[in-house]
Amino acid sequence: MTSGLNVILASSDTPTLVNDTYTISLSHPLTADGQAIGTFPATSRTVEVAGPRFALTPEDIVAVHPPPGSAGNLSLTLPHLVAKDPRLPWSRYRDSTGEKTPWVALLVLTADDAATDPQTGTLLTPRQAKDLTGTPPSGVLFPTLSGVTGTDTTTCQTVDVRAKALKATLPHHDELPYLVHQRSVKPETVAAASSGWDEGRYSVTVANRFPRTNGRQYTAVLVSLEGFGSYDFMGGGTSVSDDTWVRMIALWSWSFSHTGAAAPSFSSLAEDIRAGTTTENRLRLPRPDFGSSPTSLQKHVTARLEGGWVPTVHRLPTGEHIPAWYRGPFTALPAATLPSNHALTSADAALIYLKDYGVFDVGYAAAFTLGQFLALSNPALLKALDACRTQALDSLHHCLRDLDEAGAGNSAREQFANLVATKNLVGNVANGLKKKNPTTAKDQDTAADDATTPSPPGPGPSVPPPLGEVVAALADGVPPDADPLVQAVDRALVSAVEEHVEPLAAQLDDTTLLASVPLDHLVPHAGMLPWETVRFFRIDAQWLAAVRAGATSVGTVTSLDEALGARLDRRLRAERDGAAEPQAGMLLRSVLVREWPTLIVEAKDSSDKPMDMTIRHLLPEALLVLFPEVPKSVTLREPPQGLTVGIDGHNDSGKGILHLRRHKKGANQGEDPGTSLGKTVTGLDGCMRGTTAPASEVLRIYESPAENNLWKKVKDHISDDPTAASLALQLVNSSHALTVNAG
Repeated sequence: MTSGLNVILASSDTPTLVNDTYTISLSHPLTADGQAIGTFPATSRTVEVAGPRFALTPEDIVAVHPPPGSAGNLSLTLPHLVAKDPRLPWSRYRDSTGEKTPWVALLVLTADDAATDPQTGTLLTPRQAKDLTGTPPSGVLFPTLSGVTGTDTTTCQTVDVRAKALKATLPHHDELPYLVHQRSVKPETVAAASSGWDEGRYSVTVANRFPRTNGRQYTAVLVSLEGFGSYDFMGGGTSVSDDTWVRMIALWSWSFSHTGAAAPSFSSLAEDIRAGTTTENRLRLPRPDFGSSPTSLQKHVTARLEGGWVPTVHRLPTGEHIPAWYRGPFTALPAATLPSNHALTSADAALIYLKDYGVFDVGYAAAFTLGQFLALSNPALLKALDACRTQALDSLHHCLRDLDEAGAGNSAREQFANLVATKNLVGNVANGLKKKNPTTAKDQDTAADDATTPSPPGPGPSVPPPLGEVVAALADGVPPDADPLVQAVDRALVSAVEEHVEPLAAQLDDTTLLASVPLDHLVPHAGMLPWETVRFFRIDAQWLAAVRAGATSVGTVTSLDEALGARLDRRLRAERDGAAEPQAGMLLRSVLVREWPTLIVEAKDSSDKPMDMTIRHLLPEALLVLFPEVPKSVTLREPPQGLTVGIDGHNDSGKGILHLRRHKKGANQGEDPGTSLGKTVTGLDGCMRGTTAPASEVLRIYESPAENNLWKKVKDHISDDPTAASLALQLVNSSHALTVNAG
């Protein structure tokens, strides 16, 4: 069962008053001194306890299995229906004897067992209650229903079952109590409350037939047994010929098919995953065995593979191809810290050269380039970057204008005035043109003379540093005593970053970036994640920082853009400080992911407390789970919808088996109800009613011969007489779970 759930199975829950019509009579005598002197007038009232009789609504049904319209291997499955009414199977008398036994049964029928309605094309026919009164058509048997008249227009569905098939498939009178039970569910943890198990009490009705004919469609029908108690197929004395059609009320029905294709079970896949994770649980390639005396190069290769790198090829600018190493954001071991002065301004700047071996580590360079491509493919991110740069440039222009107006700068007008104020303006202009392109030796000499004896400019205000020097000064931070222009430009850039950091941070947080990274960048080699395995990893924040650097570099042209980018990078880092970014994760590659898309994942930290996580399907068969820290353990749990009823499989001899559970608390620690008893019932295929269909598919629950029924085989192992609840405990296939350790 799911952890944190308290599930109680009860054999029955018969109401004090079943659904029926009751008459309450009241009379009261009057006495005086012990002598009767009269009576009050007698009175009576008719009371009806109402409940389902002819049909159930969708709101009455909690679950059915197999799912409607499904197809698969059902050879081990007993179909079942869960109803919202916890007393439904016991809520009505089955016949006039007043015996409080179940009045419903779940039949599993095929077109060979029941008539197909030509109008609906199914085994069911819509009718009214009055159609079940009066004289039935020749060869048809009606139920005997009290209180139903020829004017009753209550709608219902009916199924006409051949009496021969009904005798082969209908649970016998003594078996019916073992095929219904009540289930009470009480979640005891928050996780259990959200696991799909609704708190409350429900009734469960189980069929006794395994759908085993390949390619055959089966219909499960919850039929009313009311009014049939006197007939032989219900244990009564009235014989019914085999070719009679027995018309039964169908309260609910659904269809499914048995394909015969052996679908893997959750438990078998979980065992495969456990086996595939026993010797290796980290995301990396297998390491070769270099023997006891590996060379320096072999040690290098082993260390790289252990860290999660994969070999690749790097193309040099000259066109040559050389060996290289690549590792994405998922690392088998914690990533080494890069130097703080290692600025990532281009992909080439992100290359790491391993000089001892003459190869490059191209991981961060690939991340930078990927960031550029991700930005170019993200219109929202491009728009935010453009808006930030535009505002920075506009702010810079406003800043320079304000300085001009305050007289603190050397404006274009002032520069022109200084030029006019110099002597020999015309000569200076002419000489200036000659300096650009001197054509004669004399011109060249004149230019040289002019260059050595420039005319001094007239007096003017102090000249601020050139704009290029201002922007260059922004790269290393701005001290308090910096030039006013440098401080003003710095404030303009900071203002632009603050204005746009929120939308940029939303686009560039770690979780969003990881969702955008292609799978081959996350897992660069299929050998790192084989089929039916779980692999754990750390997350290299520096790799994601390289992606961010590449993304924010898109559109960078000027030194001002570079200065803005540096401030934006620092501000984005500050924005992430303290944020709950993922630090570790897990990858699962298994058919389990495809067959159970609502797979439940639970993780515990080093203190055994539940952990938050982010779950994403990378592929139909691959699941990515991100954690805020390295987990201690992770549990993969089958969804509650996977609850089935049936036997557990076949042994090597092909005989049906059933692994038994404890039906009561044992004497030792851990021997709680529901835990494994360590015993197995075998030979269940010998407990079928016959050797040909449909009897060969019907499990003998409780009937002669005594040694060949489920009740007797279970009793031989649990010592107590089985009840409906204890048999249900053995037949239910509750959700399985697999726990793997991340250490």
